[in-house]
Amino acid sequence: MRLKNNRLNSAFTCGNRSFLEQIHKILKEKAGVVGGSYDDSSASLKFGKKDTLKIGEYIYQNDPELFLLRKREKFY
Repeated sequence: MRLKNNRLNSAFTCGNRSFLEQIHKILKEKAGVVGGSYDDSSASLKFGKKDTLKIGEYIYQNDPELFLLRKREKFY
């Protein structure tokens, strides 16, 4: 996740397109994301602000024990 010039976005980067497609499918079903685009030049799946906020809500629901504090703080 990145906050730049008051813009919020997120990306998942992996060398396996099939893995990214599975992440995308899960985020659509579980977190309610509607967008997402693949960037084959950097092997990543990218999301804009609205979907990034949905992903954050999904990831940090139920107060997980494992997370990066600097990233979690951007949501709270």
